[in-house]
Amino acid sequence: MNSKDKNSFDKKGFLVVKNIFSEEEISSLRQAYKNMKDFCIERNLCNSLENSPELFLLKGDLCSYPQLKPFKYLVFDERIINVVKKLIGDEITYFGESNCQSGPTPGGYHKDNRLEDRENLNGLDYVGNYPLVRVAIYLQDSDLYSGGIKIMPESHKIPSSKFKSGGLNVKAKAGDLVIWKLTTSHSGHAKRIKYFKNISFHPRIEHFIPSKLENKKNIERRAMFIVYGAKSDHLDRYIKYFRGRDDYKDYLKYAGTSKEINQLALSAKVKLIKPTKDYGINQELFSKPNV
Repeated sequence: MNSKDKNSFDKKGFLVVKNIFSEEEISSLRQAYKNMKDFCIERNLCNSLENSPELFLLKGDLCSYPQLKPFKYLVFDERIINVVKKLIGDEITYFGESNCQSGPTPGGYHKDNRLEDRENLNGLDYVGNYPLVRVAIYLQDSDLYSGGIKIMPESHKIPSSKFKSGGLNVKAKAGDLVIWKLTTSHSGHAKRIKYFKNISFHPRIEHFIPSKLENKKNIERRAMFIVYGAKSDHLDRYIKYFRGRDDYKDYLKYAGTSKEINQLALSAKVKLIKPTKDYGINQELFSKPNV
């Protein structure tokens, strides 16, 4: 990654970093996810959405799962950390916001920053350079196939997600990183159409596209996500907001926390914050997983 990439990221609000993981590593991550999902289904540690019953959301953060230990739980993988530090600065923090999922997820433009600022013209999240990012690791190609992310370029400075444009279906291969600022408007599980694979439709239009017209990869969509923030008032405000989110309180009880995790954070020079008092109290449920 070079200064041109950094400038593009600052201007557009997102970046694709190519070839971080090898084909063999992606294959291993897919198998690890399968084991994680099976483990969670057996123990009722999955959530799904009413409007998307085929979507599986695994409880806990990535540090909860020993299956990811060979990858330093991804959260502390040097390749990811090095990219993030080049984009937002050397003093970065991880505070338990990471997750993995599989299956189709409902689309729709939205932002990931504080709810109170997303549509607020005077929101503090749009003052200065916002230094919180989400890193996505998709375990299948989304350059020609459905299942990737749709981004509205340069929307990270715009306090709205009410766009008429179809935005951009991000072209990424399995093994790439896709990184966006939490203030960047995006839509999950973008749909690509047979014979018109490069056209990006608005999410409201995608909702009506028949499945038979989609260009789908013949493997289950699987993805892993990590949020990092650089030392700043923005980060302090976001963590205060994050710890109060009802939809994350249960997840954080299952977060991975141990001497090993602390040492990995120390080695990677990543500040580790436990945002809630009951952070990781249920982690023992993951101590003897199927592998």
